[in-house]
Amino acid sequence: MSAKSHINPDINGLYETLLNKKPVTISKQDDNKFKLHYELTDDYDLTIIVSIRKNNIVNLVTAFIEKSEKRRRKDK
Repeated sequence: MSAKSHINPDINGLYETLLNKKPVTISKQDDNKFKLHYELTDDYDLTIIVSIRKNNIVNLVTAFIEKSEKRRRKDK
């Protein structure tokens, strides 16, 4: 079993992350959709994509774990 499988949050963990943790990056995907990155470990980030609807309702679009090197810049 990989290290990644031990850090996969359930739906309650996703909501806890959204409500209580600061993302390390936020990317605007379109007018009302955003990609949020949260650092889980030194090697992995939790990526959550949300959309903002009328009346500021936040909808969870998807969530997944990816290597943190995708978000980090490589020094030259």
